[in-house]
Amino acid sequence: MSEKILINLLSEQALPNYIAIRELKPDRVLALATPEFKPQVELLQNETGVQHTAINADAYDFRKNFDALAQSLGRLPADADVIVNFTGGTKVMSLSAGFSALAHARKGQTALVYIDSLKGVLEWLPFAVSGQLQPPEQRGIATAIPFVVYANLKNERIASMQEQLKEGEERMSLYKALAGHGLDALFKKEKQVQLQDATRKFKAEGEIQFSSTGRLKWDRNGADLAAPSGPRLRYVGNGAAEFFGGRWLEEYAFHLLAQSGSFDQVLGNVVLSLRPETIEKLRSNRQGMTDKNEIDVVVCKGLRAVLIECKAGHVTQDHIYKLDTLRKYLLGPFGVSLLLSRHELDPGVQEKARDLGIEILVGELDINDLVGRVRALIGEKLSASDLAGLRNFFG
Repeated sequence: MSEKILINLLSEQALPNYIAIRELKPDRVLALATPEFKPQVELLQNETGVQHTAINADAYDFRKNFDALAQSLGRLPADADVIVNFTGGTKVMSLSAGFSALAHARKGQTALVYIDSLKGVLEWLPFAVSGQLQPPEQRGIATAIPFVVYANLKNERIASMQEQLKEGEERMSLYKALAGHGLDALFKKEKQVQLQDATRKFKAEGEIQFSSTGRLKWDRNGADLAAPSGPRLRYVGNGAAEFFGGRWLEEYAFHLLAQSGSFDQVLGNVVLSLRPETIEKLRSNRQGMTDKNEIDVVVCKGLRAVLIECKAGHVTQDHIYKLDTLRKYLLGPFGVSLLLSRHELDPGVQEKARDLGIEILVGELDINDLVGRVRALIGEKLSASDLAGLRNFFG
């Protein structure tokens, strides 16, 4: 049986290369990489278990790249099955790979492929022995990407994450009451402050009177919530102040999404332990960035992922920047971001979120429609400029 060789072009986003390996199942990978992205060779090899060989590349030197690929292809067995994935890299690297594939097609079986993340398909472009490009074929992509792969391919680590919530059903009445309009006063800034001590840690016990008939009283064993209207509600367990201070919305979103059965993976309270050099790199986009960054909820389905920030209280532009920065860094074009807020946003914050392409859900109706909105987001087409540029480039 002939050896199957995949040629990948490495760039900032390693996911198209990862997907090509999973879909095509090559025996070996030749990775055309500039010095900046050479570390990805080892990351991809570790993540896929497929042997990789690095080929030195220059982002803007066509001749150097073409010659390096020609030499590597010339050392392959005559009956090798060569597949060139031109999804990554610069346009010059793609052009070099395309011409190399054309030259090799006259010697052996050769094909070009492109990973179309918008449609979830692999564009298959085979060559005839004469070197003529044959009619293209679209192949559906079956690969599903768990969130840990996004992190691993960036050489980052997930410190912790929640994969189930045992108390979700029993707290449903609490979630719905807190999402409704009858408890607005509980989420005013001055009331939120009363949940914390002087060091801004949540209190183990305390009491808040938030209207003439509304009251929240809690201790280490649980909490009693008397709303202005409706039944009294009981929270059981420690951490009541943190729960009523905003964790309830994270739990509610996680529970709704996890119980829907609509997604491959739903994670809550995901804590990333980012490398110091990553923090420094991202600092310009987010002030006050720390070495640990929490994502409230992550949803993965097929090739796509959604990062969700849940805010029961005040939302600032820093929350917006954090969500946008982590989405771009970890997911690139394969991900989208969503802000789920209990209250209307300040106009400036809302405008910034929209400028950055962040989906905004606000209030009781949107919260209850979360599953449907996330489904739509995952199926939504993002900017096709890069794809269109490559297609025009290759005709």
